[in-house]
Amino acid sequence: MSPAARSGKIFVVKRPGKRFAWTAIPGVGPATAGDLDLLGFKSLARLRGRDPLRLYAALCKKTESRQDPCVLDVFMMLTHLADTGEVRNWWSFTKERKRRYPEISETKKPRRAKPAARKKR
Repeated sequence: MSPAARSGKIFVVKRPGKRFAWTAIPGVGPATAGDLDLLGFKSLARLRGRDPLRLYAALCKKTESRQDPCVLDVFMMLTHLADTGEVRNWWSFTKERKRRYPEISETKKPRRAKPAARKKR
């Protein structure tokens, strides 16, 4: 069994005297763990009551680049977990993110150059 356990209504990772193990949470990898550290979050409990859109905006500002919209899905998953104790996959928030934050969900894909026209022989 993973070092992660649910205790009461909140997901708890037991690692006495060590940094919080973000990657013990399903769906959180090293990149997201680094983003949360960059934003100054040291535990899941600190995410209780937080607005995932503000977290996303803060990360975009701090990194000086627009993050992938899926990062917002992960923040929605984490704040939901912190508030309810319910573990859900981050992609289960995609539909809700697209509905709640359509301006973030619009991804501007670079246009492909049209292939050169073939000469008829």
